[in-house]
Amino acid sequence: MNKKKMIVVILFILFIFALMISSLLLFAKPEDLLDKPAPDFTLEDLDGNSVTLSSFKGYVVLLDFFATWCGPCRAAIPHIKEIHDQFKGQKFVSISIDYRESKSKVKSFAEQYHMNWIVVIDPDGKVFEQYQVTGIPTFFILDKNGVIRFVQVGFTTGVTDKIRQKVQELLAQTPPQTFDFNLQASPQTISVTAGQQATITVKATLVSGTAKQITLSLTGLPSGTNYNFNPQKITPTSTSTLTIDTTNLDGTYTLTITGTGGGISKQTIVTLNVLSSLQAKIGFYPDNISIEKGYNFKINITIFSGASNIYAGEFNISYGSQDLNLTKVKSGNEWVIQKINNKYVFYRNPGVQVGDKSTLAVLTFKHLSFSKRNNIYVNLTLFVAADSNGNDISINLYPNKVKVSIQTSSPPGPSPGGYTPPYRKKTSSSKIYFIIIIIALIIAITTFMIVYLKPSIIYGVKAYLVDSSGRIRISIKDKKTVIGRENFVNMVSRDKLVYITRISKGGHFIIERYGKQYYIIDKYSLNGTLVNNIDIRGKGYVKLNHGDRITIPGVLELIFIYKK
Repeated sequence: MNKKKMIVVILFILFIFALMISSLLLFAKPEDLLDKPAPDFTLEDLDGNSVTLSSFKGYVVLLDFFATWCGPCRAAIPHIKEIHDQFKGQKFVSISIDYRESKSKVKSFAEQYHMNWIVVIDPDGKVFEQYQVTGIPTFFILDKNGVIRFVQVGFTTGVTDKIRQKVQELLAQTPPQTFDFNLQASPQTISVTAGQQATITVKATLVSGTAKQITLSLTGLPSGTNYNFNPQKITPTSTSTLTIDTTNLDGTYTLTITGTGGGISKQTIVTLNVLSSLQAKIGFYPDNISIEKGYNFKINITIFSGASNIYAGEFNISYGSQDLNLTKVKSGNEWVIQKINNKYVFYRNPGVQVGDKSTLAVLTFKHLSFSKRNNIYVNLTLFVAADSNGNDISINLYPNKVKVSIQTSSPPGPSPGGYTPPYRKKTSSSKIYFIIIIIALIIAITTFMIVYLKPSIIYGVKAYLVDSSGRIRISIKDKKTVIGRENFVNMVSRDKLVYITRISKGGHFIIERYGKQYYIIDKYSLNGTLVNNIDIRGKGYVKLNHGDRITIPGVLELIFIYKK
């Protein structure tokens, strides 16, 4: 190649290079970002902490792109410090972004120039590219919504006043509220038997801005599964009901409900458990006991598996012998048990998680010393249960029988069932008969005094609960409890009011008297207790007045009557 051609090639290359530079200057300038949302970034500060620009929404932000070797950058730093100190304590933050230098060098520089604001390092220059920085220093000012409202390339003495004026202007502005909402699903975990309909309530709540319509969608179900939002489009604050047909489902599904509207999307997660059938194994423990005549002994009713499915139920005990007395039935830690009309009704303690091998009840028996039988059998004769949605649970009762072997020798050792009864000195039959006679006399005298001498104790009650049909009239004394659960019948006694229906899930409230005034509180109820259509769950005591209507939706409806 001769000298002339070489000169032409060099000139052509220089022309192309100049054209590229001019294109960059023409098409990629910091000023092009004015009035646009600032590109978000996350960089590390000099202490190793992550700094994300979008976390400063609601603040006016000054961005300073600099390098330690840049003379104008060093000249600008005292002025940035002046502005930073002036607006300190207001909704204002300064961030200086260094270009690809070592942390140690920048940290030493920041200490030398007393940079008491946020200093971060752009290690690969990507943030500089995002902001189209062509020269340093370059300054950007962002408003409270993260929109760039001021751009300045280079530094002169007049720049400080421009920056100060713009910061003051933006701090004085109240940013318009942008549309935002929250999405919630209830319940977040639901268990149903295959073939049943799963029902979930989806609620959209307005957080800020003007409400806009939201479209709901669902993912996480196998293809072909039938489901429906009613309605599918909602406007915060409002709700939609999601129903899912579980006919062809089996197992656990993680569902994602998405609400999209106003340029944003929100999600909420629901766990759906579809069971082929609800089952539980329940039985006695131990199932073989050896005792000496006249001893007390205990038997546990244990839920060996499926305890987490059970919400409530009832059971009964029989032992077909006058040689035993069931003296006590104690609830397990996770359960509440009440005896009603010779049956034991139970439900799970509110808010308690139950695992397998849960003790439902501890039964204490007294063996009568005059017995001549060698073996007595205790039977679990009835057991029904349901989950919190009112679904029946299939119960496998095993073992449902306990063999009690009666020994006549001195105190035995450990029994085959694993229970070692404490040694007790035998009580003679004559002493037992004497004690029984004394107790009977006390009961007779007390009954006479209550019924004939102090009739007001029982019959002087002035407050009643009457069901909506007027068929049931229940007097209220000091404190009464009402619980409801599906799959049982109505039961009322003089001492307690326990109203149980077959209609729906159930509830639980207490009526208490203080002086001459009655109050009602709902400590735990699936459906909630309404007093004159006002839900009282968790709101403390509410005063009851004559004619007030007490309702647990779908379970019971009572009227409070107070006769002065």
